[in-house]
Amino acid sequence: MLRDVRYVHAAPDPCYLAPWIGWRAVVDVPVLDKELEREKFAIESIALFKLFSRFEYAMKRSEFIKSGSYNSADPDWKEFALALGPDFFSHVLGKPAIRILISNPPSQLKFKRAAPPNPPEAEWATRTYTQDVQGLIESVKQVRNNLFHGDKGSPADVGRDSQLMGAAYAALMEVLVWIEEDESRKRKFSSFVDKITMPLMF
Repeated sequence: MLRDVRYVHAAPDPCYLAPWIGWRAVVDVPVLDKELEREKFAIESIALFKLFSRFEYAMKRSEFIKSGSYNSADPDWKEFALALGPDFFSHVLGKPAIRILISNPPSQLKFKRAAPPNPPEAEWATRTYTQDVQGLIESVKQVRNNLFHGDKGSPADVGRDSQLMGAAYAALMEVLVWIEEDESRKRKFSSFVDKITMPLMF
């Protein structure tokens, strides 16, 4: 059952960070704050990766599966978004934790060809998203891809990156809560829910 599922913006476990606290007397506060920020960013990243991978596991073992390159089994995010429909998008529009994915969504790293003899390079570019549930899901996927494929270097806008990760995590958790709140939706997504609520392997 998912009735007790609640999402929160991922935050460091106070116990996990306990060793840092005693160092405030001997370490410059700005340096310590920077380390705490990095730890928080790492924990948020892992939380998003785990939830996202769990979604894709459940999708590929339910009806939301498609053939990918070399006949690989890929999650069908497009069909999943269509199954959620416009009602879900209307539902999340008023959620402050998710708003950034719609109002200020993630950019995409693009290939830029340079004039010879200069080598090609990568540059950030604005990506256009549709203002509907498909666009929201694409925004969530882009947040994950920007992290997973190593597109976040240093220096990075840690504040905005953290906001986007929290919003992507919240959006996925909201999917689960929204499905669980309605009997017809639970029946519609029953196979997906059965798989995503299996014991985690990590």
